[in-house]
Amino acid sequence: MPNYIINDYTLNQEAKDMARLAVLEELEYGRNGQDILHEMCDGHEWVIYTHKALKVCSECNTDDGEDYLEDLGQSYTDIGAHASAVAYATLLAKATEQFYTMREKLEND
Repeated sequence: MPNYIINDYTLNQEAKDMARLAVLEELEYGRNGQDILHEMCDGHEWVIYTHKALKVCSECNTDDGEDYLEDLGQSYTDIGAHASAVAYATLLAKATEQFYTMREKLEND
C-alpha cells in the first residue's frame, strides 16, 4: 500500500490547487466559486476515505475546521464520520482562504 503524505504543506498545496481551479471556472463559466469549492471538498479523497480523513486530522492543523463544525453545532458518534467532517471543513477553510486571496490579486492587477 502506498504511503500517502498528508501534512500541513500538502494540505496547503491542495487548497491552492483547488482555489486556482475554482477561480478559473468562475471566470470562464460564471459559476459561483464558493459553490465549486464546496463540491470539490465534498468529493475529495481526503474527505470520503476514512483513512485519509484520519490522516488529515492527525497530521494537519485542523483548528479552522473544528471551529467551523463547532459553529454549526455538529456532533458525531462515529469517529470516521467525525474525521471526514473535520477533513472537509479544514480543506474548505484553507481552499476558501486561498480562493479569496487569488481573486483579490486578480482584481488588483
